[in-house]
Amino acid sequence: MLPFMLQRSVAVLGPDHSLLQPAFLARVLQSPRLQGTLQGLAQGVAQKGVYLNSLRELQIPLPPLEVQKEIVAEIEGYQKVINGARAVLDHYRPHIPIHPDWPMVELSELCSFKNGLNFDKTSSGHTVKIIGVSDFQANLYAPLDDLDEVHLTSPLGDDYLVKAGDILFRAVQRQP
Repeated sequence: MLPFMLQRSVAVLGPDHSLLQPAFLARVLQSPRLQGTLQGLAQGVAQKGVYLNSLRELQIPLPPLEVQKEIVAEIEGYQKVINGARAVLDHYRPHIPIHPDWPMVELSELCSFKNGLNFDKTSSGHTVKIIGVSDFQANLYAPLDDLDEVHLTSPLGDDYLVKAGDILFRAVQRQP
């Protein structure tokens, strides 16, 4: 017996090991198809959840035990490859060799700089998508399909609009 108990909103599924491999059940429940079904079964307003009665009636595919083991082994093999690739990416740091004869040039001679603007989200008028610091929390690239919008009383100048080839930098603090 493990030394912990569960909160009210957490359920335990105890599979019959003669019919169902726990690892197979876990993979089936994590599959996009079952996740979609579970989202459709979720009820509630503030915090949606799937009730046990709905969970009990959920139908899953049930191949023979040996096939379940094969499916889990295949998925776990792919998962090891994915985890290995992720570890390589997490530790990859590009190396750019710098030749001593290359001139050192201040960035201000090569780029223009512009800070973002502060907006009041209650304004109305022209709609513009905004990229904020929070868009970079877990991303190297901002998720452009999921940006917030603001409504401006007057249009922005072109110098404030992001253009192809612009590089966005998350400033730690503003400098004059």
